[in-house]
Amino acid sequence: TVLNENFAAGRKLKTDLIEKALGMQNSADWQKTTLAFIKLQEEWKKHPGYGDKEEPRLYKKFRNACNTFFDAKKAHLASKDASYENNLKTKEEIVLRVSKFVPGDDENANREQLKTFTNQWNAAGLVPMKEKKRINEAFYNKLDELYEKMNLGKEEKELIQFKSKVERMAVSENAFDI
Repeated sequence: TVLNENFAAGRKLKTDLIEKALGMQNSADWQKTTLAFIKLQEEWKKHPGYGDKEEPRLYKKFRNACNTFFDAKKAHLASKDASYENNLKTKEEIVLRVSKFVPGDDENANREQLKTFTNQWNAAGLVPMKEKKRINEAFYNKLDELYEKMNLGKEEKELIQFKSKVERMAVSENAFDI
């Protein structure tokens, strides 16, 4: 009958969508795969079951594949957020150490200490986006104060800052975030 043919065509289409979803469910390419899953879900919605008795079983398989991916993505982002919070604590400790640093008479030792602070800062990693501007301004303002106390020439100070920025870009996950 025509109804059974429609059900069979719908099952075939949905089975293909399920296969695509199952193939992507373990992907760690969060951005690309999220967009692909959204497209699959939109495609699924375009083809209602119209009372096919197989629809609930097919939908359950499809939904499970979607949930597998999105649950893994959520867990990944939660762990990433936790690491960003730890990085923020580390950077706050570095700002505190920079604030307490008093330059001595040995200019080379002073430069080395500032370089050490900068290397520690760069190694500390990314922080939550909402805290990024605040913590960066605190650190770089303190460094600027120390450069002023050390009576570095403008060119030398700019060279040190430029090298610092290049080093940050080299270790950054996304150099455009610097």
